[in-house]
Amino acid sequence: MKRLAKAINTKIDRAAFDCARPLNDVADGLGEALRAAGKADRDGSGPIIAEIRGADEYGEPAVFSPDSVLFDVLRDRHGPRGIGFPTKSQDKSEYVAWTRLAGEKIDREFNHFWPASRVDTRELGLTRDPFPQPLPNTGNQETSRGILVISHANPHGFAVKVRTEGPPNLKSVSAPLGTFSVLTGNRVPGFMAHTGTPRLIYPSRNIFLGGAEYGRLLAAKKPELDAAAETPDSPIRMLSCSAGSHEGDAAESAAASLRANGVNREVQAATDSVFLATEYRRTSFGHEADYGSSVIGIAGRGDSDGNVLTGWRTFPESPPGAG
Repeated sequence: MKRLAKAINTKIDRAAFDCARPLNDVADGLGEALRAAGKADRDGSGPIIAEIRGADEYGEPAVFSPDSVLFDVLRDRHGPRGIGFPTKSQDKSEYVAWTRLAGEKIDREFNHFWPASRVDTRELGLTRDPFPQPLPNTGNQETSRGILVISHANPHGFAVKVRTEGPPNLKSVSAPLGTFSVLTGNRVPGFMAHTGTPRLIYPSRNIFLGGAEYGRLLAAKKPELDAAAETPDSPIRMLSCSAGSHEGDAAESAAASLRANGVNREVQAATDSVFLATEYRRTSFGHEADYGSSVIGIAGRGDSDGNVLTGWRTFPESPPGAG
């Protein structure tokens, strides 16, 4: 029987780096689209969630049913853990694989990832801080297991993919998928299969939502959120880049919208880029073992005095001096 080495190494090869890439790739260039989505937030009214309003990448208004948004139910070894909103071709496989390896660690701690360069090549990369930091409110074991919600985002909004009207086309999944999503077998439309076999492709488009509309979308997915909850007080943990940043109000608006639509859960949101990393043990021969564990990473950033800025904010925020 092979002996495991004492050291635990973080795998940062191409696959892990892809999984650990900032989740705001899609949402970085929102521009006019976000302003249009914000206007849609202000125009929307009423607690019945029959439609969601946002804007496409050109800033054109988009109105659609919550049922037309493509999403995945995320599961770990024990059951449902939350939902993910894929907008890029590799998102589904990355979200699903990372969540499947999730253990108690992602409900207890996170690690900062700092910019670093190799001494020999000067190639810029990331290095994981070896000292984990506690997630918000992890002192309460009954409520620390979070409901994961994964999507691309920035401080001002979130990206989702919406199925549009039109007949399917027969295309290979190896073809460009920027405006298409895949239907295979008995799978739900929009789920991607990793195969070179031709499949039916349904038209879809990326839509950008302001925080309030994203909150309404999540409220429409309340059954899926509740299925992933361990207790009635389980928080929603947004793994979306910079959604909780002080530079915008994406997560804050989403949390308020959730409460206004009957989802009374605390929302935890990252303040900077999010990394989905995997930690593997190695055998005494240097080979990776056939299992690993998921790690939440947040880009490390300091203030002008050299203090490390907090990686998370919770909504509603506790008043100063509260527990």
